[in-house]
Amino acid sequence: MLNAGRKKSVHIALFGTTHTAFKKELVGRGLSMQETIEYFATLASDGHPHVIKMLDDLERSKRDREVTRLEAKYSENLYDVIGDDNPFEETT
Repeated sequence: MLNAGRKKSVHIALFGTTHTAFKKELVGRGLSMQETIEYFATLASDGHPHVIKMLDDLERSKRDREVTRLEAKYSENLYDVIGDDNPFEETT
């Protein structure tokens, strides 16, 4: 049987500057990272509209970065193909 009160561990790595700035914001409010992440996770799982919008924005940003990355990759491949197709090149 699943124990709903059992805690699950999540390990994340933040950039140093992000960690420092986030920690500073929390300490100034007397909050811990643990309780803050738990709070945001609860809001998200409850469908809070502001948190859901933040998740939607993050999803859109991630998708746009991926599209940009793919466009750059395919552009490079296209230039490689064009460069390889030289009608004036002598064949042996």
